[in-house]
Amino acid sequence: MIDAIADDKLSGLNTAVLDRLSEIDLLIRDTVTVTNEYIISLDKEWRLFSDIIKTRLGWSIALTIVIFVVAFTMSGLFGTLIARALSGPINRLKKQIESLSAGELDLKKKLAVPSKDEIGELTRQFNRLIETIHNVTNFKKVVEEDETLMTYT
Repeated sequence: MIDAIADDKLSGLNTAVLDRLSEIDLLIRDTVTVTNEYIISLDKEWRLFSDIIKTRLGWSIALTIVIFVVAFTMSGLFGTLIARALSGPINRLKKQIESLSAGELDLKKKLAVPSKDEIGELTRQFNRLIETIHNVTNFKKVVEEDETLMTYT
């Protein structure tokens, strides 16, 4: 009889434990299902986000390359323009000096002063030199003519 009472109590207890285990099992299954769905949705979002990042990174790289090419082209263009702006007056001055050294320079002709910078100052000083040479040459002619007049008298 004790065994029967014990079996009754154990079976009642086993039934309660089994019911509770069934509830826990259902809860765990629901939790696993919800967790799997959440992981799947995170995976989808991450793939979408990853695609967006790849697209934007591609555009950023392309834009950087375009900006670099434009900047390189513009710096080359501006460099060429600046070089021409600087070399033009220097080349004109060089030609005048070459003409002066060859004796072919018109001493009445002055160079145009292109700017107020160092090249302009160099041109102004060259024009002063030409003017001084012109004055000395004129003075020499006057002296030579004067000597010629002096020898005839």
